[in-house]
Amino acid sequence: MSRVGRNCLEDDEKLREAVRLQQAPKHESDRVVSAYFDQLRLYRDACRDSKHAPCSNAVIEEKLQTVQASYEKKVRSLMKSIDRLTKENERVKRESKDHRRTAAFKRMETELGLHDALLASFADAVDQLSRDLSSLNSLCTQNVTGFVPKTTLCARDVLEQFSRKGPPRIDFKSRMELSEEVCLK
Repeated sequence: MSRVGRNCLEDDEKLREAVRLQQAPKHESDRVVSAYFDQLRLYRDACRDSKHAPCSNAVIEEKLQTVQASYEKKVRSLMKSIDRLTKENERVKRESKDHRRTAAFKRMETELGLHDALLASFADAVDQLSRDLSSLNSLCTQNVTGFVPKTTLCARDVLEQFSRKGPPRIDFKSRMELSEEVCLK
């Protein structure tokens, strides 16, 4: 058997192996298939150049198309799988984000409820205090008769006079004045 004939038989075995790999589980390497695909192309080109090619170009083209079709089928299925997994990943992320948002919204609603309760209690306290202040003011006006409160202008004038003049000077009595006071009593 010639060298070219042996190559054809070896290529047939490699083609069977490649087809077996195409039908094998997806975790096996694509490297073997692509390497065999490249070898078939090289062999096809060598058979075109050779005068005594034991295999016809039609057989080689058929093998090449078979391998190429199975390879494209596998690539298509892998791309669909990638697309499906990407969409599922996005859906899971979106759901987890919604879940976190829901918890945050519930926490904010409870916090707003607490704030509303505090505001209501403050409003009640202010209302009660204003009632108490109004009753206190009415009591003061009833008990104090003849009391005329000074206006703010009058109060400012008094403060200005005091600040200009200073505090009143305290005069200490001498010993002689103190002894006279004691004698007079």
